[in-house]
Amino acid sequence: MFQLDLSVPEMIRLAARVGSDVPFFIPGKTALVKGRGEVVVPVRFLTDYRILLVLPNVQLSTAEIYKKFEMNLTKYAHHVKFEAVILGIRNLEDLNYYLYNDLEQVAQTVYPELAGIRERLLASGAAYVSLTGSGSAMYGLYHKESDLEAVGELFSPDFRVYAAQPVT
Repeated sequence: MFQLDLSVPEMIRLAARVGSDVPFFIPGKTALVKGRGEVVVPVRFLTDYRILLVLPNVQLSTAEIYKKFEMNLTKYAHHVKFEAVILGIRNLEDLNYYLYNDLEQVAQTVYPELAGIRERLLASGAAYVSLTGSGSAMYGLYHKESDLEAVGELFSPDFRVYAAQPVT
């Protein structure tokens, strides 16, 4: 960085003086951040998969979704640390156990067609399916690019479909 010939740990130490969240950006890889942000622990995360993003031609209002959302932070009896989740994910199927978007059910009440998109993605072989944020896009994660070849045809012209891959 700036041809200063600094090691990564030295850059992280200097970056922490700039701001607590700055060290995260030095290694440029998936990482857990601890402390005030000055402790950056690289994590090997899944990268060998493909993403299919399905965008309906409808905009969901984030404000409306959150207004209808009944947050109950105590509905889960056990508490899981994010570090345990990241380290516990070994394959795409593990995501079904560890990750869930609480807003998806609410978004489906506003736009019921999302349930159909979810079902089509699962039926087409997606290992994991979820809503993006508060919607309206949904995505499926697939093991390989060849899994995506015929999937786009499952969606009517009412949807835009994009294939992507993770960036590391």
